[in-house]
Amino acid sequence: MFHLYFVGGIFGAGKSTVCRTLSRLLPGEHLKASELIRYTPSPNDATGKATGQVLSNQERLIATVTLRRAVPGTVLLDGHFCLLDDTYTITRLPVNVFKHIQPSVLVLVEADPGEVVYRIKRRDERQIDVDLIQRLLFAEREHGQAISKAIGVPIIIVNGSTAAEDIVAFLRASSSGD
Repeated sequence: MFHLYFVGGIFGAGKSTVCRTLSRLLPGEHLKASELIRYTPSPNDATGKATGQVLSNQERLIATVTLRRAVPGTVLLDGHFCLLDDTYTITRLPVNVFKHIQPSVLVLVEADPGEVVYRIKRRDERQIDVDLIQRLLFAEREHGQAISKAIGVPIIIVNGSTAAEDIVAFLRASSSGD
């Protein structure tokens, strides 16, 4: 049997940390959407996160996930509900992307905007506007919940203080009917 758990959130929220922890506990394979689509940011992008290819990238993601579904197991897909386009406009990913990748459960990882700004500066050596981070956090939550409702898949919203065991329990309980 194949289970795909989509772990979304803005850059710097802690998705990869959550995925690494969950991949050990479930167990499961941690895949990053950006690596599956082989995303390379523009050198002119101050954030290192904007792309002019939001929709074509999602088509590549769908194709890759479709191939991976042929192999039994559990996958934690680390990605986003919203992205920045090349004009720094927040772009909500189409609901059809999530219909096609067929996640069993959605996980939204959130963090304090100031903490996200600090992490990005430390990790990527980039200064990000806290207002942009706040708008992304809001959009990510709003759109993640809308996707959950639209595709009939449960969502859990977590942060750095959420116990990993509680997340695992939610994932197992929510996907036991698959």
